[in-house]
Amino acid sequence: MTTHESKGYIGDVILRRYLVEELVGEGSFAWVYRARGRDGEIVAVKVLYSSQPTAALRFAREIRVLQALPENPYVAQYIDHGHTADGRPVLVLE
Repeated sequence: MTTHESKGYIGDVILRRYLVEELVGEGSFAWVYRARGRDGEIVAVKVLYSSQPTAALRFAREIRVLQALPENPYVAQYIDHGHTADGRPVLVLE
């Protein structure tokens, strides 16, 4: 059970290519879903739920940092980012 009610993205297609299959966790300001890409690849989709301005800044910083990191077997790799159909910021990771 999550602390913050999930918006119910299960079954939605995020960024026109990731089918959301399951809510797998919740962080301090975002939900994390398991999703499947068009090619069948399983990915993590992180959706910001917090409306706090500092959370949006932290989320944007996380995206920038992950984009800049070289491949590393100990860090989930950045794949994509954008917004859900209802306007929430999204980060897609391996």
